[in-house]
Amino acid sequence: MKTIILIAIFAACSAEFYHPCPDRLCHGASLGSIFGLGDKHRTPDIFVQCAPGAHGKLRAVCQRCPRHQVFSRKFSVCVRRTFAVCKGKHCKPHAFKPHPKQCPKSLCADYPHSDYVVFRYPHKPTYYVQCTAGSPVCRQCPHGLIFNNDIKVCDFPPAKKH
Repeated sequence: MKTIILIAIFAACSAEFYHPCPDRLCHGASLGSIFGLGDKHRTPDIFVQCAPGAHGKLRAVCQRCPRHQVFSRKFSVCVRRTFAVCKGKHCKPHAFKPHPKQCPKSLCADYPHSDYVVFRYPHKPTYYVQCTAGSPVCRQCPHGLIFNNDIKVCDFPPAKKH
């Protein structure tokens, strides 16, 4: 399962940009929303992230999953076409939308022009921050995992020494 989660998150982070990507795709969505274009547009390997745009509106950033992968609506990441991501009730990533004081814009102040930066939430190892154009979206790792800053994914905690 560790390998599958690593592959899924690496896939989302290593995706390439895709055009056209009209901002209307994010109409009615919230900042940081991630969703696939899916079968409706015959592009199961394309996903959209809603980022801050001009005049307080959201900007759509479309990306293509790496080769041989498709966007999973269930897990909001790119996955291999032929592999199941995981089984069980605790596999799904959780959206985490804390009060603005808990996910302040200052978390991404060093990344004002980056399309995608990810790092562990300070002092909360089960959470991570995604910065898109300087705006943070805080998320929680799936149950039982912590965010590993070295490899930039949710991972199993280190084994305790006996």
